[in-house]
Order: sequence, then C-alpha cells, then structure tokens
Amino acid sequence: MAILATFMGVPKEGPSAGIALVVGIISALKGLPVRNDLAMTGEITILDKVLPVGGIQQKLQAACEAGVKEVVIPNDNLTEAQTLPAAITQKLEITPVQVVDEAIKAALIVPKAWKEESRYVPEEARAKAYSFDPPHYGPWHREPLGPCDP
Repeated sequence: MAILATFMGVPKEGPSAGIALVVGIISALKGLPVRNDLAMTGEITILDKVLPVGGIQQKLQAACEAGVKEVVIPNDNLTEAQTLPAAITQKLEITPVQVVDEAIKAALIVPKAWKEESRYVPEEARAKAYSFDPPHYGPWHREPLGPCDP
C-alpha cells in the first residue's frame, strides 16, 4: 500500500500526517484500535522511511497541552525536540522512529489473546504478511490469446 500525496524534495504543506494516515488505515484493515494517549507526526516514503517534518517544537507543545502521554516523531527531528524546555519533555514520552513499522507497533493495541494463541503471527512472518502479489483480476486483466501471449 502506498499513499502518495506529495512530491519529495519540494516544500509542501500537509505531509506530516503521513504516519497517522498509514496507522489509521492499518488499524481499519486489521480491526485493531489505536492508542488514545498517543500523537504522531512524520512524512512517509514509498520505501517505508519516516522523514522529518517542520514545526516539531510547536507540535510537541500542543501535544503536551492536550494531555498526550507519548508522541511518535521522526528520528531526524529528535535533536530539535530535545531543545524544548524540561517542563514539556518531562511530561511527554518522545518515541523516535525511522520506519513506518515502528510507528505502527507503537500505536496499535494488539490484544493479549493474539500473543498467547496460535493465531499470533511471529515476528519473522510479519514481513511476508505485509507484502502480497496483486490479484490477477480487474479491468486490466484479460485472458491470454494463445500459448505465446503474456
């Protein structure tokens, strides 16, 4: 799955909601709730990277004022976040992430039963679960005309 709403390398407005969009979509597809004490920001790429965003200090201050306990931010924004006053950084748990999967693991609430039962997908199998071949049907599909037709 890819959400392409930006052109990388060009200044733009709105891409900082990238990881929030992905987490929301994964939550809906898996039927798993998202933590309500967590905020997140970060631009995403097609290659699963989380890119830095602007205004990180203002976003962390707003999260602190809203009573958020943990904020997921891009790893490249961590040094900027650490320059905030101690009154803000002591109230927030700041979780830096480099890839989208780290944000998903921090945000989703996985039921304890999933971890204890055989339905739980082991760590090494998760990579396979996130990649799949697209179905071979739809408006682009046609039946082969003969043995040499691709």
